[in-house]
Amino acid sequence: MIRLQRITTADTDLYSYMEKLMTQSFPSEEYRELEELRKYTDTKTHFYNNIIFHNNTPVGLITYWDFGHFYYIEHFAIDPAQRNGGYGKSVLNHLCQLLKHPIVLEVEIPEEEMAKRRINFYQRQGFSLWEKPYQQPPYKTGDNVINSVALSTGNTKNQTYLSASTTNSGGILPNNSYNRYNFTARNTTHFLNDKLTLDIGAQYIVQNNKNMVSQGQYYNPLPSLYLFPRGDNFDEIRLYERYNTNYGYMEQYWPYGDASLSLQNPYWIQNRINRTSNKKRYMMNASLKWQAADWLNVVGRVNLDNSDYRNKNEKSASTLTTFCGVSGGFEDAMRQERSLYADFLANIDKTFGDFHLTANVGASIYHTSMDQLYIAGDLVIPNFFQINNINFSANYKPDPTGYEDEIQSIFASAELSWKNQLYLTVTGRNDWDSKLAFSKQKSFFYPSVGLSALLSEMVKLPEVISYAKIRGSYTVVASSFDRFLTNPGYEYNSQTHNWANPTVYPMDNMKPEKTKSWEIGD
Repeated sequence: MIRLQRITTADTDLYSYMEKLMTQSFPSEEYRELEELRKYTDTKTHFYNNIIFHNNTPVGLITYWDFGHFYYIEHFAIDPAQRNGGYGKSVLNHLCQLLKHPIVLEVEIPEEEMAKRRINFYQRQGFSLWEKPYQQPPYKTGDNVINSVALSTGNTKNQTYLSASTTNSGGILPNNSYNRYNFTARNTTHFLNDKLTLDIGAQYIVQNNKNMVSQGQYYNPLPSLYLFPRGDNFDEIRLYERYNTNYGYMEQYWPYGDASLSLQNPYWIQNRINRTSNKKRYMMNASLKWQAADWLNVVGRVNLDNSDYRNKNEKSASTLTTFCGVSGGFEDAMRQERSLYADFLANIDKTFGDFHLTANVGASIYHTSMDQLYIAGDLVIPNFFQINNINFSANYKPDPTGYEDEIQSIFASAELSWKNQLYLTVTGRNDWDSKLAFSKQKSFFYPSVGLSALLSEMVKLPEVISYAKIRGSYTVVASSFDRFLTNPGYEYNSQTHNWANPTVYPMDNMKPEKTKSWEIGD
């Protein structure tokens, strides 16, 4: 005898049975988020979440909405262990006797053979096909939620600003998310009758994402979707994994091969090839400005920017062997990036007679470094994603990389104008770059000079000419060559795990790149 029992989350065992059957019977995009389903089950009085019983044995689930003048069946599934027992027909007959208003249920468009068979089944139970166009809104859509809060306070001597913001996104594709959390603080203080200004700030960012869709064909579910044969039943691949009794684990179901394009089941790519990225970044800055005179100020600044990354790629067993072994694969990369910049500037803004001078002179230091530890390989124990489970006897790839650079500089620029008619601009900078180490060039200098005249201010021109200017300039721009060219080291082959002698001869006579240009115009 068939009966329906309405449940809530308080019915622990039955609700657990329902959730398990729901996730087994339907792809993730065809049912609500489980948390939302629990909320609807407990709070929506016109939503009925039922377990189907045959005598006292649970054999399936059915959920429906009571909209007063009609009922809408949302999900209907029979337990795989109880199928082919005639329960589907019995449940629909029981439901038609139980509910006293018209019943509406959704079916796929009758384009594929399986969809046509389902429609025929429902028609045999007395249902009629609605011929008019119909579209059901998706259960799950992409979402982007942004929240922020800020606080500012202060007076004429001190100002403080604090803020926090969050960005949480869920993609349209399953198992795809992005989260970012920002925290900012800044304080500005004036001392010594406003002649001294201290400005300090800090920012902390936490960011993580999962299964971001990549371009190209690797780890991208879209090519498989675009190239899926139109005449085939797509429902077959929605259940993207099947249990392999020989191996003892769930195995990818994709009977179409890779088509020389590395194609895989798109649901497998999003659920069983998990790509995660975690980033923590903190930035701090401080500046101290001294107004030595009304025409002179001196500024010292320092900025720190450090980031830590952890990227993982977990490829489950039966992933295409282009990417890993039969037991799966694992990639783990940890990277640190460090940046420190500091400078000292003196700024001049002075008028004397018909002349006006603006100039600055200063020095800076910029230190950057990167260290990365990367390892990838096939797994020994299927689907156990740990470094110590990598098969180090074959097909593993360690690839540690890193560098450390520093540029020390002095620079100056000045512009001298006469009666706002004639302008002379001169700049110069000298860099000591660590990339020049072991070369004969210890530093490089690059200047520029420019002269411009406002003819319309210097001489009287015909009325038809309201503005005329002539200018000329000569500029040199320079940059260092790549690191390690002057002192190449041994080369490591991450595939064979062997070291080799350098293949590049030390270029100790190499010079920085310089681009020289001049301009004349009006």
